[in-house]
Amino acid sequence: MTSAQLSEWEAYDVLDPVGKWRDDYHAAFIISEISNIVKDLYGKEESERFTPLDFMPQWNKEDVKKKGKKESKKQGVSEMRQIMLGIADAQNKSLRKVRTTPPHKKMKK
Repeated sequence: MTSAQLSEWEAYDVLDPVGKWRDDYHAAFIISEISNIVKDLYGKEESERFTPLDFMPQWNKEDVKKKGKKESKKQGVSEMRQIMLGIADAQNKSLRKVRTTPPHKKMKK
């Protein structure tokens, strides 16, 4: 590969990145779309939409500091437990609404 070819590939990579960053961006795009659909269905109407950059991983602390974000505190076990219990409770309530006949009764022919 000549020096000119290498320079051309480097310029192309700037315009259309290939590699891990692009893979991360594709995953972040899908996550942002799913999150926006869920937000549209169940969230507050005045909330802002997510962008793929909201879900891009920050691999070093310097990037986070440059963007002015604070480091988030770690969740405790009790916080995680409360969140999971809330999710389970919401799921159980939605299942109760869907069922029309008890699961143990057999249907008559």
